Amino acid sequence: MFKLNTLNLNRTRIFTGFSLLLLTCTPFNAFAKSKQKALPANNASTKVYEAAKAKLSQELYPAYRILDRLMSANPAIKQNASIAVRSLDEQTCKQLIGENALCGIAANLPNVSKEDNLMIWALQVAAAQTPDLNAYATSANNKIVINRALYDALANNIEGKSCVIAHELAHLHKDHTKLKRQALDQLNNEAAEKISAAVANAKRANESQQFWSAVAIGLNAASAGLNAGAGNYSAAANANFQNQVLASRIASDQNAGNLMFSQLMQQAASLAPQVASSLGQMDGLPGQLVKRTMVDVNSFLGEVNAKMSETSRSHEYEADSMAVEFLANAGINPKGCIDVIATLHRGSYKPIAAVGDSHPGEVERTKNIQDSMEAKAAAYRRAQSQLVKPGALPYRYDERLEVVTVYPRGSRVDSNMASESQSVDSLLGK
Repeated sequence: MFKLNTLNLNRTRIFTGFSLLLLTCTPFNAFAKSKQKALPANNASTKVYEAAKAKLSQELYPAYRILDRLMSANPAIKQNASIAVRSLDEQTCKQLIGENALCGIAANLPNVSKEDNLMIWALQVAAAQTPDLNAYATSANNKIVINRALYDALANNIEGKSCVIAHELAHLHKDHTKLKRQALDQLNNEAAEKISAAVANAKRANESQQFWSAVAIGLNAASAGLNAGAGNYSAAANANFQNQVLASRIASDQNAGNLMFSQLMQQAASLAPQVASSLGQMDGLPGQLVKRTMVDVNSFLGEVNAKMSETSRSHEYEADSMAVEFLANAGINPKGCIDVIATLHRGSYKPIAAVGDSHPGEVERTKNIQDSMEAKAAAYRRAQSQLVKPGALPYRYDERLEVVTVYPRGSRVDSNMASESQSVDSLLGK
């Protein structure tokens, strides 16, 4: 994901400024802008691109061409990839109106008119007023989405837009969505085991407290009986009073525990099932032990957030490096990646990431990109020297949703439905 840092994977962190002098001091002669050579015509590809230009919107066509070139120049990418430009993303939508099923729909739609849907139109307009520069990809459906704010911020910077698309394509290629889900499941399993152990300790402590409370109540009752029999009614009354105080304290602590547990389980609905199940074992604990156990629980869940943030940062480094590789192989100058990082951090200063940040800091990312550029300089020179560039790949355009899907070379996109029709006729008979 190309965006500013987030804290605990949720809250956007505001960056503080960074001078770009450091960037301009580092020469990248291998990536200096060179005069493009005239390329021989590729009639088949030319026809594909001309047809696409006639169908696609002016903002989607460049994104399609960039995605097509990246995939055709990097045959290691075996999966198809879709791309769209959106005014509203699901995270921004939820910040505007909270958790709402409407956000899942609105985020997948292109711009709509006020007449088509007033609510979605209003959300898209509101998002445009407070733009969050962002792009994201999910390997669950191999889709790349660039929000319009970032797309517009990189207006006329084709190399910058190419880097954004290459970065998100790298996330798809490495299947980071699946890897994050697996890492989160593992961390939640570990947290659930630790929570269960902490609850078991609390239950043992509760059993011990109940035992000694019962002993104290029994001793007070015996004292009251003995003193009453001896005619010492004042001492007997005091012993009974102590029992009442103790019983009231136990009942009050138990009621407090029941209330805390009820509130806790409401919050647990948003947690992983295994974590919620472990928290459910606290049912019946008194308030004092619930409080004590929750100190450990919060620590365990904090570890999950910190480790997931670390995983996210490592994925961002990997996507940045792979984006440079994809761009170099495609003959596109990777220096656009430095432009993108500068655009994302413009007017802010966060050179180094803090614990809990989902993305590396500006200096960290820039250094990683510069190192990758040096490593891929030869590949870029080779790609630039090629007279014939990679040809057009098969693609499909969903006009209703304004989504273009590009397929790896060799895919039979247009014949899929016909092939399926023949198969079903063959199986079921005409």
